[in-house]
Formats: sequence, structure tokens, C-alpha cells
Amino acid sequence: MKCSFCSDSLPAGAGKMLVKLDGTVLYFCGSKCEKNKKLGRQGKKFKWTQTSRSLRKPGPKPPAKKAAPKQSYTVL
Repeated sequence: MKCSFCSDSLPAGAGKMLVKLDGTVLYFCGSKCEKNKKLGRQGKKFKWTQTSRSLRKPGPKPPAKKAAPKQSYTVL
């Protein structure tokens, strides 16, 4: 299992399980993750989460797009 907020792995029987009214199951490794999720925060915006670490991992970046040449118009 993985924490629903920080994506950290959880051993079986650890953490908290929250079942929402629509049947969605959320797993939390600790109260820090649970409180942040209830406040509507996204895990990828926090440096300490596994999700953020995987997004910020050094590696090849996609090439930047070249700007289109500006077109000049002449008035006749």
C-alpha cells in the first residue's frame, strides 16, 4: 500500500485507512499526511513527499520549444 498523500510505502497493518462516503479508500502513514489531505493540499507541492522527490529527480529534461519567428507586415 502507499500513502494517499506522500506516496510513501506502508507495511501491512500500519497507518490509517479512511473510507469516504463515495467508497473511495485513502491510506495515510501518519497524522501529518492525513491533516494535509483533509485541508485539500497536494502532496506534489511539498518537498518532503515521495511524489515531489520523484518529480524533482535530476535527469534529462525535454527540449525547449523554439519561439516562432515574428511575422512582419507591410502596409501598402
